[in-house]
Amino acid sequence: MSVEIDPSDVSDDMLEGIKEFGVTRASIGVQDFHPDVQKAINRPQSFELTRDVVASLRALGIRSINIDSLYGLPRQSFGRLMDTISKCISLKPDRMALFGYAHVPWVKKHQNMIAQDDLPDSNTRFEHALAASQMLMGAGYDAIGIDHFAKPDDSLAIAARTGRIHRNFQGYTTDECHTLIALGGSSIGRTKNGFYQNLVATSSYQDKIENDEFAAAKGLFLSPDDKVRAQIIERIMCDFKIDLSQLNLDANSVEFYRQIAEDFVTDDPFNLAKLEGEVFEILPEGRAFTRIIASQFDSYLNQASFKYSKAV
Repeated sequence: MSVEIDPSDVSDDMLEGIKEFGVTRASIGVQDFHPDVQKAINRPQSFELTRDVVASLRALGIRSINIDSLYGLPRQSFGRLMDTISKCISLKPDRMALFGYAHVPWVKKHQNMIAQDDLPDSNTRFEHALAASQMLMGAGYDAIGIDHFAKPDDSLAIAARTGRIHRNFQGYTTDECHTLIALGGSSIGRTKNGFYQNLVATSSYQDKIENDEFAAAKGLFLSPDDKVRAQIIERIMCDFKIDLSQLNLDANSVEFYRQIAEDFVTDDPFNLAKLEGEVFEILPEGRAFTRIIASQFDSYLNQASFKYSKAV
């Protein structure tokens, strides 16, 4: 059982409740420890506070700690990012996630308050992500997929080495269950046959629940093609390769998805991936672009009028 924690919102009562609930894992969000970056994103959170919360969690008997960190933040220089990652490592988390800051002011209106000149460009984001990843691996963490890291003896690292990791809305996981029940406003759930999203406004979500009504606002049923593409994308995101012959499809279907892979390899001037028979694999130099490569199998992406955040 896991809980996500904002260190600035932790009280003694909350810690006691976590203990009584039987929580075994805790995840802590860390954007950046530099005051100037924290001011730009309105997220004050000192290293000392974070350190003390981690110590309190371990004192409760919670031994598995995850830390989420971000690159690409406004006013985040190379030195500031490296200092933040170094301090996170000093807390000895079992897992770390390294996510790119998503600047989407057309969705999150408050981000319009962030000056465009304060944001790093794509090349800088890439350099920062690579340097942070190298620091984490240098500290003894195994790289898991595109944005997670874990100690070699952690269950996530073991699953990654044996080809048993999965990816859902929460990131990489060892959980093989196809059902993800979404609780709370705007949260997204999944079943074997589709996705659903709850009402975005917390008050509207609460009203539905208090009246014993379903709070789902919208959903999508998955077609057979959707399910195959989802499986392909997940394995690429987890293993950096997919053997199309193992998908339990007829020969024509295998050839259909193989053609998508072949089209990418043929048009790719940077040699980021290769195709041998029915095995499509992202090469080590292409792994930073896994999201973009996996998106070649997404039949909806080119149909969408929506603008997405940067993939790197």
